[in-house]
Amino acid sequence: MPATSQRQIRLFGDFPFRCVGVMADEKVRIEHAGCGSERPKWGSDYSKASSSDEVLERLREARASGKRIVFVSLGTVATGRLWTLPLGHTAAGTANNDAGRPEGARGLSEYTGKELCQHVYRSCFEALGGDPNIFALLATGLCDDALEGLLHPVPSNFLVQATVPQLEVLKLCDAFVTHGGANSMHEALSFGVPLAVVPIFGDQPFNADSVARCGAGVSFRNPLRTLDSSSLRSAVQSLLQLETGNPYRSAALEVSKQLADAGGATAAAKAVLDVVRVHQAETTHLATAKAAGA
Repeated sequence: MPATSQRQIRLFGDFPFRCVGVMADEKVRIEHAGCGSERPKWGSDYSKASSSDEVLERLREARASGKRIVFVSLGTVATGRLWTLPLGHTAAGTANNDAGRPEGARGLSEYTGKELCQHVYRSCFEALGGDPNIFALLATGLCDDALEGLLHPVPSNFLVQATVPQLEVLKLCDAFVTHGGANSMHEALSFGVPLAVVPIFGDQPFNADSVARCGAGVSFRNPLRTLDSSSLRSAVQSLLQLETGNPYRSAALEVSKQLADAGGATAAAKAVLDVVRVHQAETTHLATAKAAGA
């Protein structure tokens, strides 16, 4: 979508905008982006770790046995550089997140990344743990203390990993519990995977609204008030309905088609080149006119 806020309009209002869908490529990686230190990896420069192969095999085995696969990941920022810091102004996008809270209770902006993520992890363990029909994969990021202090053992139907190859994992999933970052949202929808979105900051609340509006998932906007084991269990059960007649899966598949039709990387390259050609033509015309005038 084009610029909408006053600041965006001021900075980018004259820019052309075009939706080109998803430009995801399994051969291109930016690992641990929340740390801000990893360079992109391309082609043969990227080699899959054996642990990733083992994770994918576990997922395939679970699917083969008839289990439904739920992937849980909250991205790389809350689990990275904001892990021990208050979310602060970054959580301002979750409008009204303090509305209705008990007097004296902390708002989302006062939570650290760890506290918010563990609220989600705990809810997932309680909502999905022990369900014989579900196999859940939880990616926690590189923090060593991701589960520290939860006072809840990891359920036997959960596999916990620091990092996973998200694109390959999403291909095997039936539902995705996510923070709703743009990359995660678009990658999941490109594979027709319905979402339970627990937004934390930035664009994520608006992404959650978009997912809910198009029917491809459930939004837990204002997660301190809306997310608990009961609400999450209900949401995931709805996302995991048998595919025939599942409105969330159907909507996600429709969005997947729309994203594919938008053209991806090829359409993006063409859009950029079209603008360059127009600019070059205008520059040449002005130069010619100036020379003729001289």
